[in-house]
Amino acid sequence: FDKGQHEQAETHARQALTIYRQRGTSGQPMLSALLTLQRILHGSKQYSEMEQIMEAANLVIASYPDNTFAEFATITHTLADTRIEQSRYADAELLARRAVEMHRRLRASEHPQTAWALFTLGLALRSQQKLSEAEGSFQEALQIFSKYFSQDHKSIEFTKRELDGVLAAAG
Repeated sequence: FDKGQHEQAETHARQALTIYRQRGTSGQPMLSALLTLQRILHGSKQYSEMEQIMEAANLVIASYPDNTFAEFATITHTLADTRIEQSRYADAELLARRAVEMHRRLRASEHPQTAWALFTLGLALRSQQKLSEAEGSFQEALQIFSKYFSQDHKSIEFTKRELDGVLAAAG
């Protein structure tokens, strides 16, 4: 996928899922394969199929009451990204809030994936004109990203741009 070979990437991800299903594999391996397919579908803007990924992921975690899989948190915030692209901002906010909570519980409050979920939450909030809350999400995301990446990293650039936009809109 990273090399632009989207069709091959999708084929391989689907093959992995088929193998896991045939073997009765569940848990983290299945969620990792679902996350990989979700990223491919998101990159190819195949949004309708992303709903199926979330449903499949929900079925996987239903067998694990403690839901200790960080991949599920990433699947959730990637679906929130999709909701934003579909202008479904309230849905995106709910998913992003859920993802932030899961990332904090399963990874760490200051993990880059937590920051990405906060960034997504900020986008959902900004799109609903909840500027103060969006500012807080972007500020926290920026703080986390700054601990992991150089100032010219895309995560920091994206977050600063969105934060500047929120601050300008708020006056």
